[in-house]
This record gives sequence, C-alpha cells and structure tokens, in this order.
Amino acid sequence: MKKVFLLLSMMLCLTVVNAQVEYVINFDNYTIGTQCLNGQDNWSTHYQTASTSQDFDIDYSCDGLLSPNESIAVYYPYGGPGVGRTATRKASGNFNFNFKDGGIIDFEFDITPAWWGVFAGVGYDADGDGNILQGMTDGDGGVYLRIAGSGNDRHPNIVLPDGRDILITNYRQENWARYKMSFDFSAYDGAGSLTVFVKDFDGTNWGEWNQLSEATELNMGMTPGSGDMRDYKVWDGIFFHCQGGTGGFDNFLVRQMPEGNMQYINLPDVPKQLTINPPYTLEATSTSGLPVSFEMISGPATIEGNIL
Repeated sequence: MKKVFLLLSMMLCLTVVNAQVEYVINFDNYTIGTQCLNGQDNWSTHYQTASTSQDFDIDYSCDGLLSPNESIAVYYPYGGPGVGRTATRKASGNFNFNFKDGGIIDFEFDITPAWWGVFAGVGYDADGDGNILQGMTDGDGGVYLRIAGSGNDRHPNIVLPDGRDILITNYRQENWARYKMSFDFSAYDGAGSLTVFVKDFDGTNWGEWNQLSEATELNMGMTPGSGDMRDYKVWDGIFFHCQGGTGGFDNFLVRQMPEGNMQYINLPDVPKQLTINPPYTLEATSTSGLPVSFEMISGPATIEGNIL
C-alpha cells in the first residue's frame, strides 16, 4: 500500500489591505553592561520579593549562554529565595503598538528557560507605576507564556487573564525558542481568541513554525469595556520575568493588522492517506466568514471542491 503525500494550497477569498505594521525591540543598540536594563529605552524593571539591586544584564552572552543570532540580548543570571526580576516596556514613539485598535495582533519573542521560570506577555499596568507585575501587584497582568525547568519539565504554560492555566504537554523546550502569540480580539463575540506558535533554535538555525494544538483558538474570556486586565483596550505594555537560572530574552515584536483587514484560516490536520482510501472531505474555516478553497500543488491525488 502506498501512502499519499500531499502539498495543499488554500486559496483565500479575501483581499488583505496592506496596513500591517511591526514594532521591534532587539536590544542591539542598547548599552552593554551588567545590571543595566532599567531606564534604557523606556524599560522599567522591578525585583520580585527579595529587595535586591540585581537588574537584568545586557550583553552578547552571559553565564555561557549566547543569543541565537550572536547579538546583544537580555539575561538574568541571579538566583535565590525570592530573587527574580520583571521588565516592562510601555508603548512609546519607537514602539507604538496600540491594542485599543483590536483586530489581529501577533506578539513574538525569543526566550530560553531558567531553572525556576521565565515568562513573557502583554497586559495592563493597573496602578500606573510603570511596571506590569503579574502575580505581584493586584490588578496588574494580562496574558503570558511561562516556561520553567522545575516543576513542569520545561513544558510551556499559557496563563489567561481570568487565571486559567493551560499546560502544553505535547511540546518541551530544550534551548532557545521563538514564540508567536496570535490574538484575534474579534473572535468569540469579543471574548477574543489566542493561538500560540513556536519554532526551535538548534544551535545553528531556526526551525519552522509549529502550532501548539493545546493552545489553538483558546477563548480568552475577555470583557471589553471592563477597564481591567480582561479588557484588551487598556493593555498598555509588554513584560517579561525571570527567576533563577540563567534565563535569556531577545527580539520582541508586536505586529498589528487593524480589524477587518486580515483573517485566520483554521485547517484541521489531514491524516495520512493511502491510495486505496475512499475520498476524504477537507474542512477549513476563516475567521472572516468567507469561503476557503483548495488547490493541489503535488501528490498522487486530485481535488474537486473540498473532496480529496
């Protein structure tokens, strides 16, 4: 029996308006030195519970850890009971993202785990002190992705504004990885959806994007108009945290497409097929509600409509 290997192309029935914008922070122009992120380029950092002066380090490498593109990155090599630090970056002239516009927004970042944990996310500074201190200040927070070496064996967790914690069991992070958190704030009648993608760094090259099945079209339970962390219209910053380790961070990116200018296509996995199998029905939906059509690029098969 012969397996059928297929390359499918989805023809999207929507014209995308070229209004996409990207905002990037890669730290390449920052001042190098230990304990020096706080105050640079509108970053604000804050200790966890132990009142220490140990800030994030900015350098090409730290404690034997090197960034994937061998450029400047941010590290936190300090540890001990309650020793950790959170960094917050609000929107500004050179990083002028705006979650109030809604639509579809991607948040990407490079991260490598520390022993007690690292996380990165987007959210709301409830008390207006310049820091989004998730879990440390009442009302601060939003959505974040956490990886720890202890306790969950480097499996990521997705933590939503209502406190739900989704453990990703079918992916384990070994070294540097790049995550993409894709938000669709129009989904679920305004409650919003989150889909997370990851690509690994093998020490030389980046792999391909892989969608995390356990973090696909998660209903975020947002409450637009509530004015708290569950209201994306008040989200005003990105943040990341490290405790113990050494953890590393690089290449923060916010990509925005205003509402109505973009769509997501959801195509469930197509099982492996044999040439003796009966016809198979392909199913795909678009967040725009417009139809999706298919085209065969290669493979010993044909497509008529959505019948393979």
